[in-house]
Amino acid sequence: MISRGRESRVWRLLLLVAIGMALPAAARADDSAGTRPSASYPPGDAARGKALADICLTCHDKNGVPAGDPPVPPPRLRHQRASSIFYALHDYKTGRRQSDIMGPQVEDLTEQQMRDLAAYLAGPPLDHPPHAKLADDPIHKETSTRCDLCHGETGMGEMQGIPLLTGQVQGYLERALAEYRDGRRADPTMAAVAQSLRPEDDAAFAHYYSVQEALEPAQ
Repeated sequence: MISRGRESRVWRLLLLVAIGMALPAAARADDSAGTRPSASYPPGDAARGKALADICLTCHDKNGVPAGDPPVPPPRLRHQRASSIFYALHDYKTGRRQSDIMGPQVEDLTEQQMRDLAAYLAGPPLDHPPHAKLADDPIHKETSTRCDLCHGETGMGEMQGIPLLTGQVQGYLERALAEYRDGRRADPTMAAVAQSLRPEDDAAFAHYYSVQEALEPAQ
């Protein structure tokens, strides 16, 4: 017998898939820029990645300087999921994801260097927080309905390739939702979620995940 909680998650997944299939073809993510390689094999080497990471952490450490027009804070990458970092770098390099800032940064990187960078920036994985902040706020119900299936209650979902949202920069998350909504970032599931939100709701969703706190890895 399927539990109510599991049944609810299954129905949410089916709903997201149905919405994604209903999107116009131009809004769907595809591999027209080339099939994505494995994010885990060959494995990344964190020691080699450390030698490449200084320029990345100039912008992507805790106190990153906003960039772009209009300026947006860059995402924090330390302790991000390695597969998510690798796929982001690969998408910038192949043009699947467009950025005047990131494009030139990745154009000379090899796939192995991208894996090495991802391995170093990910570092020891963070652990799930014991409870979600804002669990008594109405926004918790909204994120549970739209986001938990992939990202988990506190932004630390288990799926490879899915970025961790826990403690991420609020302004960056707001911009990401806007870009999924208008098609600048192509992903059928996220496009469906973003289009189900009003633009004025983006800040509340982004704030919810930005205040969550993961546990540091045990030493």
